[in-house]
Amino acid sequence: MDKELQKKYLQKGEKIGTAYKLLFPDNLVSGRGGDKMSNQTGSSLEFKDFRHYQPGDDLRNIDWNAYARSDNLIVKTFHKEVNPHIDIILDCSKSMAIKDEKSGTAIILAAILSTAAANSKSSHKLWLAADTFKETGNSSGRPSNWEGINFNHNCPPTEAYKKMAPNFVHNSIRVLISDLLWLEDPETVLSYFNHQAASIIVLEVLTNSEESPEFRGNVKFEDSESGEIIELYLDETAAADYIAKLSAHRDNWYRASQRIGATMISLSSEELLESKNLDKLLKNQILGVL
Repeated sequence: MDKELQKKYLQKGEKIGTAYKLLFPDNLVSGRGGDKMSNQTGSSLEFKDFRHYQPGDDLRNIDWNAYARSDNLIVKTFHKEVNPHIDIILDCSKSMAIKDEKSGTAIILAAILSTAAANSKSSHKLWLAADTFKETGNSSGRPSNWEGINFNHNCPPTEAYKKMAPNFVHNSIRVLISDLLWLEDPETVLSYFNHQAASIIVLEVLTNSEESPEFRGNVKFEDSESGEIIELYLDETAAADYIAKLSAHRDNWYRASQRIGATMISLSSEELLESKNLDKLLKNQILGVL
């Protein structure tokens, strides 16, 4: 994909995202004025509870009126403020660039999520799962200013993670945008991204032809990762076998996501590009309408 087309996709995603806000998981509790609060004790002005004084407590938090009534030292505790953050992980392996529409859909999704995060007063960062894990240029800024996104890498996100683990924000929302077309065990993959995360979201992006191939006869296939070319005869039986294996692979991901409390959503690149249909993200309470 050339830079001009990529810029158009980024701008399109940013424009769509202005109509939405990012929704937060239940373990980020709403505080006063829409601020997000954790259940930990902290030093914000949002009152939480009373408890007995313990050595080392801040004397400024002692309730002297309660002490006068009961002769017991009681301290006020407060919710600790949490700055919501979303880490977006974009799979930059070559299979994502089999069509411009496919990589374009991935870019648009990343741009929508980051713009919706900004609308919810949440910070964001775009990570590229490339030869290693790295931030894109201007990763915390507007999507239209992102730089350095290339879908030309041979290793899946797990290999990139092993080479250089990303410095995700503690208790962040983590979103993986990928076609998931690699052989690693889904639970192992998800365990990398689940460490100290508030929630995990997996957005699977496939083209219609990847989900249900329509061509028949002698077909040349190129391995998008290795570049190897093989010729196969694709008949109804072979196509049905492929569809069955893809379905089983997808089911493995759904089950692994369910076991750790992650949300997995499968999206058609053509459907999202043509109709801008985000119903699945709205239904799963990832996005809300402003």
